[in-house]
Amino acid sequence: MTRETLSTEAKVDIIMNCESTAREQLATATPAALRAAGVSDDVVAAWHGHDETIMRAVYSHPSGVAMASAGRTLSDVLDGNG
Repeated sequence: MTRETLSTEAKVDIIMNCESTAREQLATATPAALRAAGVSDDVVAAWHGHDETIMRAVYSHPSGVAMASAGRTLSDVLDGNG
């Protein structure tokens, strides 16, 4: 059975029956996945039972690639190239 054929209720049931560690990993991973897919922060927060401020404080973890890009941008700005 593929992921697409499962109903929302079945997906929730699978998640709720996971070991607590797996459930915690899913709870941490799903906001990042939803945000990367373009779901707005207010919807992601509501899905996880938070407001946007809490959701960003708990689940925002910039990637190494994003941090490297920010570092290059800052370097360019400081060097007068940005």
